[in-house]
Amino acid sequence: MKAIVKPTQRLEGTINALSSKNYTTRYLLIGALADGTSTVYYPAHSEDSDAMRRCIRDLGAVVEEDEEKMTIRGFGRHPRDVKELNVGNAGAVLRFLMSTAAFCPEVTFVNAYPNSLGKRPHDDLIESLQQMGVQVEHNNGRSPITIRGGNPKGGKITVSGNISSQFLSSAAVHDAAAGRR
Repeated sequence: MKAIVKPTQRLEGTINALSSKNYTTRYLLIGALADGTSTVYYPAHSEDSDAMRRCIRDLGAVVEEDEEKMTIRGFGRHPRDVKELNVGNAGAVLRFLMSTAAFCPEVTFVNAYPNSLGKRPHDDLIESLQQMGVQVEHNNGRSPITIRGGNPKGGKITVSGNISSQFLSSAAVHDAAAGRR
């Protein structure tokens, strides 16, 4: 699979979608990486989306929610400097936030589920982050994972989607947040 992602100076519009944990998790991340305020109507609640809510708050996003909608005031390209993030047992959240963590000096993703999430491989995404000059400390491609970034370099990178398309999504989100063309 090949994907070309081109960032834009301004993203604006309205999306009406059914409540989905997968979509909600991605909308939360996109809202956090946006400058300004994003609104998501009828967001889902699940272990994954709740883990993403918690982590983006830790990184500096302001999330407010009522029965109909959720508003997210994003941190853009400047997440808060945190030492640890706990993604629970949410593999997608870990993978998406690994690229976001590349904008921080050092973030360790704690391993609360060594017999589940701790056994899932992340080698392809780790290799992609390393291509951007990000240092990644890991346990043979598995968690716990520490990302040492701060100022990832731009350029062409290779990302494999053979294990998971989440690796591609993570790298694409990173490039969009970095403002690459």
